[in-house]
Amino acid sequence: MKTTKTTRRQTITRRQTSFRLSDHLLEMLKKDAARNHRSLNNYVEHILMESVEWVPNAETLKAIYDAEHDIDLEPFDFSVFDHQAKKSK
Repeated sequence: MKTTKTTRRQTITRRQTSFRLSDHLLEMLKKDAARNHRSLNNYVEHILMESVEWVPNAETLKAIYDAEHDIDLEPFDFSVFDHQAKKSK
């Protein structure tokens, strides 16, 4: 089954499909969707779209390469995370 939705910018055609997911994953997705005030379908489509649309720019690619090869790394103070973790308890 296909559905078509027209917005001001574009026409979006959606096709109904099915996937097999573990019960645990499905429950986690439902909770995250509710926390984000989205339907399960909308939430799953959103995170899948983010996953396939994200393409790093040249600066990010260089930073990833540098980090993987220990090039020009600057020291990082992780104590700020310890402070935040203690605050949230």
